[in-house]
Amino acid sequence: LQRGSLDGVLWSFVMTATADASQWEFALQLLDDMVAWRLRADSVSLNVRLAAAAHGGWQSALRELLVIATSGCVDLVGWSSAINTCGQAGRW
Repeated sequence: LQRGSLDGVLWSFVMTATADASQWEFALQLLDDMVAWRLRADSVSLNVRLAAAAHGGWQSALRELLVIATSGCVDLVGWSSAINTCGQAGRW
């Protein structure tokens, strides 16, 4: 792995761990910090951000989906996560 890709993997891992520890707002901030450190956010880190936002409710997940969609990095996992979050909230 190249240094840049390893850094992205580590940031994604930390974001996942903080979201799993019910620190989803901190996980969202980590992606902003990642960008500030000039690390490239990939679809994995953006999907982690979307999953973290889902902890804040379906509105939060949809807001993040819109942000991610404008970057062109939404993949099947991202769309599925957003659909699942809305479905669980009864927001079809």
